[in-house]
Amino acid sequence: MKIKPGLKLRKIGNAYMVVDAADCDFTNVYTLNETAARIWELVEAGEQSAENIAQTIASEYDADACRVLEDVKTTLEQWTSQGLLIN
Repeated sequence: MKIKPGLKLRKIGNAYMVVDAADCDFTNVYTLNETAARIWELVEAGEQSAENIAQTIASEYDADACRVLEDVKTTLEQWTSQGLLIN
């Protein structure tokens, strides 16, 4: 999985937003929380496995790995259905 070309994660104040750098009217802006932004960064860095992403997140946030894996899978599925990720 890869992030759709042209999409950029931006931090504006305390908010994280994904914007299409090629779309000047910014009609499709996605707001992410801190954890979702971290998942985005891991995918952007080339991480391909939901399991590896979940392991990193669980370690960084001292969270239950099984629960994190479910959340990561759900997030990646949503992003794929929204066209933010491509295979």
